Amino acid sequence: MKNLIFIAGAVASLALIGCNNKDDTGDTDVTTDEADTDTDTDTDTDSDTDTDTDTDTDTDTDTDTDTDTDTDTDTDTDTDTDTDTDTDTDTDTDTDTDDTGITVPAEPALIDFEGPGDYYLAGFGGSEDSAVETDPTDSSNMVARASKSDAAELWAGTTFSTYEDNSIDVLPITADDTTFTVRVWSPRAGIDVLLKVEDATDPTKSVETLAAVTVAEGWETLTFDFADERPETAALNPDYTFNRVSIFFDYGTTGGDGGGGTFYFDDFDTDF
Repeated sequence: MKNLIFIAGAVASLALIGCNNKDDTGDTDVTTDEADTDTDTDTDTDSDTDTDTDTDTDTDTDTDTDTDTDTDTDTDTDTDTDTDTDTDTDTDTDTDTDDTGITVPAEPALIDFEGPGDYYLAGFGGSEDSAVETDPTDSSNMVARASKSDAAELWAGTTFSTYEDNSIDVLPITADDTTFTVRVWSPRAGIDVLLKVEDATDPTKSVETLAAVTVAEGWETLTFDFADERPETAALNPDYTFNRVSIFFDYGTTGGDGGGGTFYFDDFDTDF
């Protein structure tokens, strides 16, 4: 700004001098005084920004997750699955354990119609059509069939044996051991089955007892106790020799009265 004022003042002085130098002849004597325009533009923009951000983030997260989960799932699953599956299916073919703790195979039934050995059936009183054949409910099993005809007597029955003279090995009957079992299949329930044992050489020495069928068209095990003899028959004499056995289905009913039909039996055995 000072420079501008200086210049403006110089110009005004020149104009004034010009006016004073006019001679009488009209010549204008212009004296130009050198204008020293010294434009000293010293800007000096000293922008010393010195940002010094110093973002000392020092995150020091120190997550120290010390997850010490210590799950200590002391699952001590003492499952003690003492399943003690004492199934005791009593199929009479399961295994037994002797006094030494050793498991031994169970003995087969006294008569089970399986090999080895021979089996004989002798029907009488209208039950002559008897035979050993395949179980109608289990093709892997052999059983005895007794067919009682429509003309059968009320005492029609079947003697089954292991010898040709219709005898078997002597049964171990005593005063205390008197119970036997037989598996039977009947087309109807509510009928009586009679089981009779005797001396093969003397039919007067015998004992017989009854059991009732409770299942129709299905197998069930009947229990016969010779200490409980059929009414009006001889009581058990354990001193006799019993080596012949016969079975009578729907005992007391003739074939004509509806006592006929096809019956099956298997696994004659002791129950003691």
